[in-house]
Amino acid sequence: FNSDWEDIIIWATKYFEEHIKPETWTVNMLLYACDHTKKEVQHFGRKMITQHFTEEKGLPLLLKLQEHPTKTMQFFVTNYLDDYAKGNVEVILKLETYFKTTLFNINENRVAKTRVYTFLEQESIKNKSVAVMTTRLVEAVLGTNTLIDTSNNIDLLLAIAEAHPDIEIPLLIKQN
Repeated sequence: FNSDWEDIIIWATKYFEEHIKPETWTVNMLLYACDHTKKEVQHFGRKMITQHFTEEKGLPLLLKLQEHPTKTMQFFVTNYLDDYAKGNVEVILKLETYFKTTLFNINENRVAKTRVYTFLEQESIKNKSVAVMTTRLVEAVLGTNTLIDTSNNIDLLLAIAEAHPDIEIPLLIKQN
């Protein structure tokens, strides 16, 4: 994968895809491909994860991939939120940095942000700890004074306020 010759990389990805058994792919091997500096190797890594994502590899991969800085990988991680984080407060709280990074992408990565907002709303309604974390995240995003996600942020905070009236949210709600 570190070769400067594209034909070697093409050969290697094809060989590994066709001849290496799924049980041989460790979490570290999959992460190596995803963390590679070359986009074609990262693409190969995502493809191998999709093919070899198993229950025992799922959570460790999710927790490691959430640290990846690229927008492509942030979007890719959203595919696994429901399978490996949904209903698991401990895991959701560990993903706080990932959520923050994704939500702070100003005018970028719209689909990933939408998925994260939806996931956080669903989980915040179910669990107070997640709601507190989400409120903290949304407050930080609102502090950037960007207008694009203001509607999503307000909707999310109102859903949290309705589900958990004892959580203080950074909105002033006026009654008519």
